[in-house]
Amino acid sequence: MVNEARGNSSLNPCLEGSASSGSESSKDSSRCSTPGLDPERHERLREKMRRRLESGDKWFSLEFFPPRTAEGAVNLIS
Repeated sequence: MVNEARGNSSLNPCLEGSASSGSESSKDSSRCSTPGLDPERHERLREKMRRRLESGDKWFSLEFFPPRTAEGAVNLIS
């Protein structure tokens, strides 16, 4: 199901330690590029999913994670 996140900054590592000393590696800091969940939109999505499940319609959910490197982009389109 969908992760529950209701304004709790401890669930979003990007919000914790945002004033860090800069000692974190670039790999760790790159993980904070995803914005936090908007609670209003989150509820709308859950409601849409519930309606689709109740209606018996066949549906799917697709998540796309863009490649992080040039080599990953080449692999994606090859």
